[in-house]
Amino acid sequence: MADIWTTIAAERGALADDLAALTPAQWETPSLCSEWTVRDVVAHLSATAAMSPAKFFAGMARAGFSFAKFSR
Repeated sequence: MADIWTTIAAERGALADDLAALTPAQWETPSLCSEWTVRDVVAHLSATAAMSPAKFFAGMARAGFSFAKFSR
């Protein structure tokens, strides 16, 4: 199990290094996700690091159980 967390930490560090090199224009570049910029996708992906099942279901309830609304 410790190997998994070591790998996760290394991958997160590598991603942070890659993201630190982005220019302001690159952050605002449209992504392959309809209506989302690179900034939106990174925020969405990184938010899952702090997501728990309880937070997920509470957020879904606040969004009227619309996954699209919850994701935005």
